[in-house]
Amino acid sequence: MENKYAFDDFCNTVMQIIEKLAADSGNEISCVIQPVIKRNDISRTALHIESESNKSYPVVYLEDYYEMLQKSSVEEIAIQIYQTLGENLVVLSELEVQKLIERGSVEKFLTYRLINKEMNTDYLKDKVYRDFLDLAVVYEIGCSVGDNCGAIIVTKKLAEIIGYTENELYKIASANTPRKRPAKFMRLNEAIGIDNVERDFNDPFIVLSNNEKVFGASVILYPGLDKVIYDLYGESLIIPSSVHELLIINSDICADQLATMVNEVNNTVVNREDILSYSIYKVSEDGISLLETCVA
Repeated sequence: MENKYAFDDFCNTVMQIIEKLAADSGNEISCVIQPVIKRNDISRTALHIESESNKSYPVVYLEDYYEMLQKSSVEEIAIQIYQTLGENLVVLSELEVQKLIERGSVEKFLTYRLINKEMNTDYLKDKVYRDFLDLAVVYEIGCSVGDNCGAIIVTKKLAEIIGYTENELYKIASANTPRKRPAKFMRLNEAIGIDNVERDFNDPFIVLSNNEKVFGASVILYPGLDKVIYDLYGESLIIPSSVHELLIINSDICADQLATMVNEVNNTVVNREDILSYSIYKVSEDGISLLETCVA
């Protein structure tokens, strides 16, 4: 099917169709299309529904749907988006956060994530964060209501609303995150879900993540985990596989070769939004540090 729509025209047409679908169903809504800065300063075009009701709708990013024009009509795509908005997970908004504050429950749901700092210059402008080596620690508040769940990253504005300093957020998240998402060491074949392959206990790679394998790189922030790694594997290197997992490898391997591999994998394999770092990290008796290499 030939794509006859420019992207901006596609977005406006989808917005108009969704508003008409909602009106025909008796729902008074308005659609807002705006650019959103995601992790690693990736700009996406977001469609968000504003409603006079208390219902919170998920944000839909339109770039992926635009690619569907090769096989579907814009009307079919708009209907699919409208159904997704009604059926998908509810995104936690500041209204829900305010309800958590009223219940005094923010501390129960506060955790942290680890992301790249340099690649998130714009993203971090309105966020509360702290430096960790060449990375940044950001905070999220999440909750579940029935079958719905969601999370919101703590901005400077939200931190003022909930009344916590960055030090207080870090202290709370440092207690919550290891409890909610325990660290998990895995052999490579276990991490990628190949259970029928005989495990090679001489495999140089150990995968480190959390039990959910989501934003698992943050486990290196867990109090005492650096000592656990050192006690288990001695002096070793950490390769930033993605924001979701890390690789631990023997420190005898050439660091420059590893840095070259990290560059290549990040640039050709890892989704840009999931890139954690281009650096190599060293685990020693003194903790975790940046390892200098000759690879730019």
